[in-house]
Amino acid sequence: MKVGNATTVGSVTNDDPFFMPTNIDIWTPSNGSVVTILNPNIYIPEIEIKSPLNNASIEVNSKVNISTKVLDADGYVKEVRFYVNDSLIKIDKNPPFDASWIPIVDKKLYKLKAIAFDNETNESFPSEISVFVGDVTRTMIAKITRSNDDAEEYQSSGKIYMNSSDLEMTYDGIYRGNQHVGLLFRNINIPKDAAIKQAYIQFTVDEINSSSTSLNIKVENASNATEISPLKYNITSREYNRKKVSWNPEPWSSIGASEEGQRTPDLSSLVQDIVNKSNWKYGNRILFYISGKGERTAESYDGNVSKAPQLVVKYTKGIDGNISFCKEVSVKLIFDQYASETSCKMKNLEGEILMSGSEYSKNKEEIIISSKCLPVDCYEFIINDTSGDGICCDFGKGLYQVINSDKEVLASGNIFGSHEVKTICLSEFNAKYLEQTKSSKINSVGLLLYPNPVVNKIKIKERINTLFWTAIIKDINGKVIDLVPVINGEIDLTYISSSNFYFIEIFDEKKLTVRY
Repeated sequence: MKVGNATTVGSVTNDDPFFMPTNIDIWTPSNGSVVTILNPNIYIPEIEIKSPLNNASIEVNSKVNISTKVLDADGYVKEVRFYVNDSLIKIDKNPPFDASWIPIVDKKLYKLKAIAFDNETNESFPSEISVFVGDVTRTMIAKITRSNDDAEEYQSSGKIYMNSSDLEMTYDGIYRGNQHVGLLFRNINIPKDAAIKQAYIQFTVDEINSSSTSLNIKVENASNATEISPLKYNITSREYNRKKVSWNPEPWSSIGASEEGQRTPDLSSLVQDIVNKSNWKYGNRILFYISGKGERTAESYDGNVSKAPQLVVKYTKGIDGNISFCKEVSVKLIFDQYASETSCKMKNLEGEILMSGSEYSKNKEEIIISSKCLPVDCYEFIINDTSGDGICCDFGKGLYQVINSDKEVLASGNIFGSHEVKTICLSEFNAKYLEQTKSSKINSVGLLLYPNPVVNKIKIKERINTLFWTAIIKDINGKVIDLVPVINGEIDLTYISSSNFYFIEIFDEKKLTVRY
């Protein structure tokens, strides 16, 4: 230790430890930044607050559940400390590491912080979010994003027209007569039991109309509206909420207009009934049904994607403390000459398909964009070409891109043969977690563990001293369920539910020995 700049150097003992003077802040000194030097051979734990969401609004005097996701590459997380405005509220030493807190001051911004400590006393960088106590009005906008989602049903025959270049509400000439219009909006990112303050559908004028028009608007009576199909009477045969909203739109006198005169009256009562349903979930679908007499002609998705109808909802937060935080992900496809050969899908790591598309009918180098708000996690994007020549370059310069809400390209390509698979992660934390899982060596020391599936106990066949061994039990999401000692070559799991899948990591005195 260099002491040349000190006049004296003191000493400390266990009985006389050193305490930092209260008037000195060593971490934020006035003469510059503090540099933390980390040993590259030591892995510090990582932690992320999963709920509530950053910038969430919560009610005063209501319980707030704070949940986390933790990660430690060379050991396990031993405890997590929770803070509100830098005041310690809980030290949790048991997975899954969570805390609760009740705010008692209204109209105030709070900072929530969590810090993880591992079995080697290493400390994580803090995970911090802000929450506001009190109601905050938020705006949700959902657009028609697929050709089939704005459809017309001929009143005379029940035939469904799914790719019209415009939407006639409701008279479509002497040959077709009156028709019914269905509008399916996806990704309604509103929490259950939110208080709906305002809701309306915004249209854009496609044709000038001034005749007297009287319309009725209803909503499908379902917590997650069903897809529109080409089956006859698919729009009118649905069950609708008994409520309806009447609309007598003013004359539409300017093509391209998209202002107050082209929006519906307030639909908040219709939307409120849907989000109050017991099975409503954040991200579900809502379908509106428009009928009546007269004529107003609006742009459709197939006529002009950017001017397709959109649903605007203003609301204050409902039961949202444990909503899975999601981020908007867009899939952009530029087709070659044979769009019908192309299909794609987005799967989570459990294999569930969350986005998909096929049977495209677009022209060469035409563009389609599909978007969805996905929980912050890692996913597989899979694109297929039935002819085995990708989407470039003999028959056009096709391209695919997967883009996040910050306009960052997470995956792209065009030359891939019959198919290509790309893994994307919506946060750096999830990427690290996935990489650790992929890079881990399975049973690297050749231990034989049995039985599989497990009934009450796992046994180690080899005669090895396991006195100082520990087993970490994790669920399929990587969440630590418990720490269990390995006693006489056995791991007791009698208290853990037998109806689920688990991963087990066994550590000896120094290092990870086996994953099972």
